Amino acid sequence: MVCCAHADTTGLAQNAWQDFPRSFYVEGLDITVSEKELGAEGPYVINGVNLEVKRGHEGILNETREISGQLRAAWVTDLDRDQNPEITVWVREHGSGGYADFTLYEINEGKLHAENFPPLTDSQREQYAGHDQITTSPSNMIRQFQNYAPDDPNCCPTGPAIEIIYGFEGEEIVIERSRQIDVVY
Repeated sequence: MVCCAHADTTGLAQNAWQDFPRSFYVEGLDITVSEKELGAEGPYVINGVNLEVKRGHEGILNETREISGQLRAAWVTDLDRDQNPEITVWVREHGSGGYADFTLYEINEGKLHAENFPPLTDSQREQYAGHDQITTSPSNMIRQFQNYAPDDPNCCPTGPAIEIIYGFEGEEIVIERSRQIDVVY
């Protein structure tokens, strides 16, 4: 049973940063997600996401994985309901576009198993420029974003809104549904 792990992150817009470190208590595990500076490459800082998991005072794992930008948000869920929590991290990539990059880390037998979210299709990515809104439920992660029409300024997309509903089956993130919706942010 996942309790209180993501109560304040539902509907989090991309321009809203979460504060890190961030702590969760799920399935008897204390999970801390934090960002670490690993070095620099040109004008960009190389960051990592540190995932620390404890059961009481016993350390289960403490790993840092390199990320492709800045850590924006994290959620802990159990999308496949196997009682092995998953940590999903949202990274805003470097550069002016600042696209979203999501990775799911499942905690299983004291190890992290990383899964990348399926890439956007060509038609979804055609006018994509970030500004994602994320909502989690016990069995899904829902991603919505408004696409840009050709002459839209970065502040104000007017193209169609896209909704993608992700699930997690076995060891694979799947798209359960993708559709255009009539929602304007």
